Amino acid sequence: MTIANKVRLGRLAVGLALRQCGRGLVSDLPLVRLASGLGYPDLETLLVAIADHKLSAGDVVDRLIASVDHTPQ
Repeated sequence: MTIANKVRLGRLAVGLALRQCGRGLVSDLPLVRLASGLGYPDLETLLVAIADHKLSAGDVVDRLIASVDHTPQ
């Protein structure tokens, strides 16, 4: 599978996980910030990690929602 296909697959997985939470993204900026916070050099690398099952799209979305909502734990 090509890198481009893995990026697309990772993006689809994140989109599906977001929809399951009743959420969506207006821009990639929150994902870019999250990728950086998780130690990935860019969004594409994060999406490839999701496609390769190194990261769960659900876990990424949980962190994304928490970072956007700033909900205290």
